[in-house]
Amino acid sequence: MVVSLIFLIMETRENTNAVKAQTYQILTSELNEIRRELTEPNFAELVTKVRNGGIDSLNETERYRMIINSQSTFAVYESAYYSYQRGTLGEDEWERYFTATCRTRDGREWGPIATNLSVAFRDYVDSECELPE
Repeated sequence: MVVSLIFLIMETRENTNAVKAQTYQILTSELNEIRRELTEPNFAELVTKVRNGGIDSLNETERYRMIINSQSTFAVYESAYYSYQRGTLGEDEWERYFTATCRTRDGREWGPIATNLSVAFRDYVDSECELPE
């Protein structure tokens, strides 16, 4: 009986670690797909335009593309947040995503990015990320 219980505990731990690894892999794959889009020549030009002249330097179509990209990025961060809350993403992995979330957020207004994000996630980011000086 004791041996069976020990075996069950070990199997549960292995399963938990496998779920955490799988969750991290899925989130990383999704984020890498978004990053890949950023390197496409047309999109890279949009990013440069925004960095040099702000979002207002874009036309309506360009602005839409940037908003969709930002929404997609924050959707991955939000998935990481909820995975961490549910215990399916490890502490070290969450720290990486949390740091990226804060760096990407950078104190800007949520604006249209917030459309598909939960209030709980936005509130968490607003309260935990340090604003730039």
